Amino acid sequence: MPRTTPFIGIPDGEAIALVCSNWGQQRNPCWYYNLKKHPPAELAFITALGDSYAATYVANDVTDNDEYERLWQKACDVYIGYPKYRLRAANRRILSMSMTPEAV
Repeated sequence: MPRTTPFIGIPDGEAIALVCSNWGQQRNPCWYYNLKKHPPAELAFITALGDSYAATYVANDVTDNDEYERLWQKACDVYIGYPKYRLRAANRRILSMSMTPEAV
């Protein structure tokens, strides 16, 4: 069953990075497990100019530490709440996923 979840997507070239912060709670968000089980997902976008479009992307965990930190910094540049979420999460590493466009 399709689900709709609003995100702050972090543009990264053709990919979109998603931060699995769950507002800094001790558990990963449920949507993370949905994407793990069903990696293809339709992302719908609204641009700063008000244009909208949708495309299918495929979710992958960001496992490389350097890549993770690079994307984490980009995320913090986009949304100032992420550092607070990291403090709140304490013992949980806030995961990231990279959504890459599905090959046509």
